Amino acid sequence: MAESLPKRKFCHEKWKAHAVANDDAGPVELHRLAEHGDADAQSRLGDLYYNGEGVPRDYAASAKWFRLAAEQGKPEAQNNLGMLYADGTGVTQDKLLAQVWFALAASQGSETASINRDRLEQIDTSDIADQIAKAVAGDLEAQRNLAIRLYNGEGIQRDQGAAFLWVKRAADGGDAWAQTTFAIELRKTKTAESERESVRWLSLAADQGDPRARFNLGLQQLLGTGTSVDLESSAVKIIMASLAGIDEARKCFDDVRPAFHENSWERVFNRVKWSLLTIVMGPLVEGHLDGIRQLQETDDGSDNALWLEYERKSAETMFLGEGSPLDGAFGEQVIVKKIFVGRAIVEGKLVAAITINLRDIVLKDGFPVYWKPTHDGMNAAAAMIGYLQAREWVRYSYLSF
Repeated sequence: MAESLPKRKFCHEKWKAHAVANDDAGPVELHRLAEHGDADAQSRLGDLYYNGEGVPRDYAASAKWFRLAAEQGKPEAQNNLGMLYADGTGVTQDKLLAQVWFALAASQGSETASINRDRLEQIDTSDIADQIAKAVAGDLEAQRNLAIRLYNGEGIQRDQGAAFLWVKRAADGGDAWAQTTFAIELRKTKTAESERESVRWLSLAADQGDPRARFNLGLQQLLGTGTSVDLESSAVKIIMASLAGIDEARKCFDDVRPAFHENSWERVFNRVKWSLLTIVMGPLVEGHLDGIRQLQETDDGSDNALWLEYERKSAETMFLGEGSPLDGAFGEQVIVKKIFVGRAIVEGKLVAAITINLRDIVLKDGFPVYWKPTHDGMNAAAAMIGYLQAREWVRYSYLSF
């Protein structure tokens, strides 16, 4: 173990008096309040055990109570827990975790924690110290990445309490991933207040287009968790999450679809922002329809009715009706009802771009495809289209909203 740092280097942040637990409260009363989750009492108990005031000095007990208060967001407890990690008092010495806890307190305005961060000798073991510095400065990506590394123990000791707090910091800053993750963690407590709060955070992330947020918010609207039951809004969000590639959303919708009334589908479909599939058809292979290929190469960008009509008919023959090359991409037989054929310029050449709204790709029963096509399936479809259409190449893109 590394040599302990002198305690005098660090500033201990004293507990401040509050209405619920004040300086007059004795250890017995403080224990009662602390056991019921009062963060002020927990922080005060950490002080008492650290200094041996009214109780035997016990650094391990001090660390326990400081952590409980720190995980509830108390900056003085976060600073003091960081001090214990820096010095290896009551816990195994860990300077990285000390930086993490000093940083959390400093990000809430604790000058004492900022001083302690500056006094802690530099750590040259990883890039995590840089991430911590950026996180304190408000960098949302650094806060998100630091939370993930703390949660998984990647290059730093695993600390789920600290990870949760950095997620909260990033969520407060407007990061959609963090807002969704924070909402999911809140919901785990299963209290009415936390479930309502989770709806608020999921709504913020869903407004930014986060598919996980849409799926989880849709689930809560389906079940009435933290909000009133709203089946149509639930269906809209779960479909959009499925279209964005959330496999759980597709499985969920497969399960609940029979429970929805048929008369509601048109309203649901009109509220869904359907994904777009674009397939770009490269130039014809040399020797195939040379006249059309020559028109492609010499077109100056003005509307060329002959070329466009050829591409339109070719695309309709390929895609419309049953037996679509997209069957494999969606994992079952589909029918394409409508396509739009337009132009695209790729590498200086005029090519056709076929755009299909997923609402216009339907199953045998007429229900729109409500999931994202697989990557391997689309690659196979592109290869088939290229072969059948004698194209030099075929590319595709998928846009979800």
